[in-house]
Amino acid sequence: ALCVKPCNQLSFAHMAPFLSTPLVKGHNEAYLPIIKSSMHALQVTSGPMIMATLFGLQMLKKKLTDKHASTFYSDVWKFISKAEARDKVGRIVQYGCRMLQGILAHLPADSAWQLYKPLVAECQTTLAWARRTHRWGKEMP
Repeated sequence: ALCVKPCNQLSFAHMAPFLSTPLVKGHNEAYLPIIKSSMHALQVTSGPMIMATLFGLQMLKKKLTDKHASTFYSDVWKFISKAEARDKVGRIVQYGCRMLQGILAHLPADSAWQLYKPLVAECQTTLAWARRTHRWGKEMP
């Protein structure tokens, strides 16, 4: 249906006012929501506190080493690019899954953690088979 009224006679009263909620504080969707308890204050401020801490650590690192660049990612990339390193990481995860299976075996049957039992077993089995294929030709010069 087309509007046949002239534009100056259109009614916008049925529409919600633009930005009807306070932007800065006093509303759940505001930048500073109403703080209901000390735990709520901790939740609201934890993100900015973490970012400020990371910024401070980066500035401390810059002051101590005179560079911002981190070699962590390049070191991890060098490590993972080796087949033996990938096998070691797979072994750590595989035996971690085996440990979780042992822990889950001692938990009560109605525990919510029992839902993860088949996933952990599947991960452990898959990694065991994958590690076998990684070792093919390892002995060859």
